[in-house]
Amino acid sequence: MNIKRHIIVSGLSVLILILIGAVSVLSKQEVHHSSGCRQLQYLLDDTKTLGLTDILTPGTGRQFTTAGSSSFKFGTAHSVVWVRFLLHDDSDLSASDHSSELLVIDKDFAYVDLFLPRETGADISYTRIKAGTFQSPSSQTYRYCYPVFSLPAGLSGNHYIYLRIDPSSPYYHASLNFTVFIEDNITFFKATWKELGFFGIIIGIMSAMILYNLFLWLVIMDRIYFLYILYILLFLTYLFVRVNLINILGVPHLRFLGPALLLLALIFACLFTLRFLNSKHHLPILHKMIWGCIIVGGLDILLNFAGYPKQANVILHILGFACPAIVLTAGFRRLYQGFSPARGYLAAWITMMIGSFTASAAGFGIIASNFLTTNAHLTGSAIESLLLSMALADRIRLLKEERGQLLKKSQVLQRLSITDSLTGLYNKSYFFTTLAQEIQRIRGRSTPLSLMVLDVDHFKTVNDTYGHAAGDIVLESLGRMMLSGVRQSDIACRYGGEEFSIILPATLLNHAAELAERIRKKFELSEFDIHTGSPVKATISIGVTQYRDGEDETTLFNRADKALYRAKSQGRNQVFFI
Repeated sequence: MNIKRHIIVSGLSVLILILIGAVSVLSKQEVHHSSGCRQLQYLLDDTKTLGLTDILTPGTGRQFTTAGSSSFKFGTAHSVVWVRFLLHDDSDLSASDHSSELLVIDKDFAYVDLFLPRETGADISYTRIKAGTFQSPSSQTYRYCYPVFSLPAGLSGNHYIYLRIDPSSPYYHASLNFTVFIEDNITFFKATWKELGFFGIIIGIMSAMILYNLFLWLVIMDRIYFLYILYILLFLTYLFVRVNLINILGVPHLRFLGPALLLLALIFACLFTLRFLNSKHHLPILHKMIWGCIIVGGLDILLNFAGYPKQANVILHILGFACPAIVLTAGFRRLYQGFSPARGYLAAWITMMIGSFTASAAGFGIIASNFLTTNAHLTGSAIESLLLSMALADRIRLLKEERGQLLKKSQVLQRLSITDSLTGLYNKSYFFTTLAQEIQRIRGRSTPLSLMVLDVDHFKTVNDTYGHAAGDIVLESLGRMMLSGVRQSDIACRYGGEEFSIILPATLLNHAAELAERIRKKFELSEFDIHTGSPVKATISIGVTQYRDGEDETTLFNRADKALYRAKSQGRNQVFFI
């Protein structure tokens, strides 16, 4: 992927998240204005021991504080919060009109209790309706991602409704940020379908990336794809838990696994980073810092299961800030070092960082906590999964290019190791190795094999008369003639100073002798320009023989060399075959 595409994709990702943030602000204001609650007040119970009777008992000094809006931001407080309010004061509404309305808390907690007032004569009694992750919901509540209570007919608008919210269990602690509002059934269910549609898009994108990269992993078998798949799969599982889709599926008690799943996803994201950026060799300091995040994440999982969910939750949010910053720094460093796939990697993590920072800020109560802000990291993660998949493809492309270059270099080096630099023919080592292989290949068969050896006549005289440069020109010209005169299957070699040979597979002796004669005659008629004003002429003698069953390469070569000696002894510039 080129840099322009990365810039466009990352820019769109950031734009989407900015729009989400803007919409979240507007949606929060809309909820505040249409909360349907009046005289909204709260009380923090740090002891977590107060019951409804304690709250209703006058003169205890427990004072409710007026809430500025229907959105509460207590961050990671370990308290129980009591909320009370009156229904809207529309005097024209009959009591039965409330039955079409729903009381909604836009975030699930460990324990949620709703206390509804009822007038029984001159007295007021309260009906308790239970919800939350760790207690069985009452039959009057809807099964959804967060507590939804149906307001019954006959509910008085003149007495306080009470909510008790406990964010903690021995193995789970949620950030105490939420909004309380009342909506009619139609409005709520329309919003519900939009939320489920949002979750469906996120799940669809991440599932598609998992399946696509699973296929690539099975084909390529690169461990980095396995790390990517585990990271996205863990985050997808965390999504089900985090947004409490498990409550819809009827297994709300699995909610306590949420922090562990997120931490495991973070750990595999870091492991993916280590391998993708090859940080051990290129970023030694950042490599250790990323391993530090992995170790802290593992310890945080143990801390959560050891019964310290609040402390574990704080560390988790800190990692949500620190880890993206570290891996982004690592990505920028690798990009600076010239690792081009880091562009896609950075685009992915910038998107994820914005979503993660938004969700963490909402968890700490720094910004408004609502559906969009608390799930911003899910949006960021879905976009990140796409961008990381593109970055992986870019990395594979780069690796293929690098491997191709290495293969070409290896081939060049291998060619140089077996080639004579002057003539371009194979060298002595390759000649004897190949001759032995050819003999082994045809041993016991009727396939012929011939061998030709050549020698330049009076070559020392050429060197002494015209110089070694002229001798090199003669040898180089002979090498070109040999290459142009043989088949692709023939092996032309220079095994000595002015000594050459040609291995001729599947060639009978008489055919080899004919080829030798053509080469001899062509060389004899050639003139070699040595830049001295007068051209140089030279001749060659050639010995030819054919393999005989039972011979080895030494015996075959010696017989061909003997034929060459006979050609020289009989006057040179001729072909002799035996």
